[in-house]
Amino acid sequence: MSSEEKDIVKSVERSLDILGCFTMEQQTLTIKEITTKLSLPKSTVFRLLNTLKSKNFIEQDPETQKYQLGYKLYDLGNIYADKLDLRKLAYPIMMELSKKTAETVHLNILDMGQRVCIEKVESTHQIRSSIKVGARSSLCFGAAGKVLLAFLPENEIKQAIINEQLSSEQEEILRKDLKKIRDTGFIVTVGDRVIDKTSISAPIFDSTGKVIAGLSLSGPIERLKSKVGCLVEELIAAVELLSLKLGGNYHLSSFASIKEKTWELY
Repeated sequence: MSSEEKDIVKSVERSLDILGCFTMEQQTLTIKEITTKLSLPKSTVFRLLNTLKSKNFIEQDPETQKYQLGYKLYDLGNIYADKLDLRKLAYPIMMELSKKTAETVHLNILDMGQRVCIEKVESTHQIRSSIKVGARSSLCFGAAGKVLLAFLPENEIKQAIINEQLSSEQEEILRKDLKKIRDTGFIVTVGDRVIDKTSISAPIFDSTGKVIAGLSLSGPIERLKSKVGCLVEELIAAVELLSLKLGGNYHLSSFASIKEKTWELY
């Protein structure tokens, strides 16, 4: 056993495991569901849940007796979010982009082999994108995921393909899209992840030249198809500005000129 493993406090580790059981898809859980997920005795889970409840990390519905995350995590999340320069820098740029395009704007990062939305500005239209902040999705489908995947090392791209169990045909389509992103600096997808939605995404570079996030515009196909060119130009201007504020460079000179593109939905 390593010294790091010796330093781990089992009860704290188990408490954190309990918090990790809750997801966007499962926001409430019974004690039985938690014990099954963690393979722990019910008595142990019950004691840990009561401790977490006493500190407001867990709440329990008095009617259903189900557990959910408590407000203390929201407070801590806000503290963490406030220190993220990326979100703070991106938000006014996203607001301006949404104002100019009237479409929903998402800021996405890579986390544990998935794309995670960390900020969003809603479209003013009644029909709009429904992705929530904190939502996770595959890197292999949709413009937002593919932009993050395109600049990863080959071994990580292969692992993502294996994880998604893509067919050879799906892998071929994905590889073409990744090349398109590296060649042009952005991608437009139609019905790729959500059947009636168009998404446009471009990468954000930091001071080391690394892609640390992606910015996306999305909305219904029928509304976006007539203005794709304009939307791409506005999106690229936004990622250029955000990359610059982060000390990076969008490297537009290394991509094909957007003004020479013929805008067609892919």
